[in-house]
Amino acid sequence: MAAILTGQFVFQKAATDFVVLAVMGTFVGIIIGHILYLVLRYWAKSSSITTPITLIAPYLMYIVAEEFEWSGVLAVVSGGLFLSFRSADYLNYHTRIQTKEVWETVGFLLNGFVFILIGLELPVIVKGLGNYSKYEAIEYALIISAIVIVLRIVMVYLSAFLPRILSGKIRNREKSPGLKLPFVIGWAGMRGVVSLASALAIPLTLENGEAFPHRNLILFITFVVILVTLVFQGLTLPLFLKVLKIDEVDDLLPYEEQIEAIRLQIAKESVQYLDEHYAKEMDQYETIARIKIQLIRSINATENAEKNDTRAMLDSVRKLYAKIMLELIDFRRKELIKISQKKIYEDSVIRDMEYNLDLEESRLNRQ
Repeated sequence: MAAILTGQFVFQKAATDFVVLAVMGTFVGIIIGHILYLVLRYWAKSSSITTPITLIAPYLMYIVAEEFEWSGVLAVVSGGLFLSFRSADYLNYHTRIQTKEVWETVGFLLNGFVFILIGLELPVIVKGLGNYSKYEAIEYALIISAIVIVLRIVMVYLSAFLPRILSGKIRNREKSPGLKLPFVIGWAGMRGVVSLASALAIPLTLENGEAFPHRNLILFITFVVILVTLVFQGLTLPLFLKVLKIDEVDDLLPYEEQIEAIRLQIAKESVQYLDEHYAKEMDQYETIARIKIQLIRSINATENAEKNDTRAMLDSVRKLYAKIMLELIDFRRKELIKISQKKIYEDSVIRDMEYNLDLEESRLNRQ
């Protein structure tokens, strides 16, 4: 774009500028991320403060980096990764729940807004194609879509196998991904908001005031590439997964077994913690002792399932448990509504009780 805007291109200067804007953009993101981390950890003590800060943070990083003509995108990525990595230091359970729900809503609205813009802009862009007919533009777009798809697949295969060819350590440490998995990963390269943002970032005019050459054609091609990759690749991806029958190639346990293993380890550590810190209290109070009893029962159930190969039975019992608990939550919620209608208790108490039921239902639905 700089070459088109200025009519000049010096490779050495372009390469230097590229490195500077990438490195400094990352640096800005990390610096602002550290500042916000200190604010979030030592000052923002409530979710009403923390959640808005997390919403403002990416815009702050982007604007500051762009003000110095460095990469705003890399600033957001680097700062966001840092804050995400340290999130356990400043997010409590309530803030985590609220922030997650807010971000999911904002993300959904922004994605929807972008595709609404596509629909509104497309007729204007088609009319502004100039010397290009719609059929020519579609032909160019389909050719570029094919190139994009093929290039991604080729690059995925290269990234999967080239390190193995060059390094014996990698060959010894990692299993071969095979031919099927890289293809599926390559086929999953659907384009969307980022591609559109890149195209829309093209300025309307050159520095001399003339219209930016072929801007509408670039936008039209971007729209078609997004459409082809989202619809064609997106709809055919499940078909490829079914036909190729990809097997697991790593040493990780299946998702459910990983959860069971983590639960078992945490339960054992929890029992040890209780023995070390609350042995006297467990002897004195039955209520406290029940905590340990419940943990031991959970440990025994998991270990017995592993020994006796009764995981299917254990899963069946847990599903039944979850079903009963969900029914009880639904029943308790209805009873809570009846109680609230009697106007005996404060609304804030009723809302807190309902919120606790919501948390419990959320936990059961995610097991």
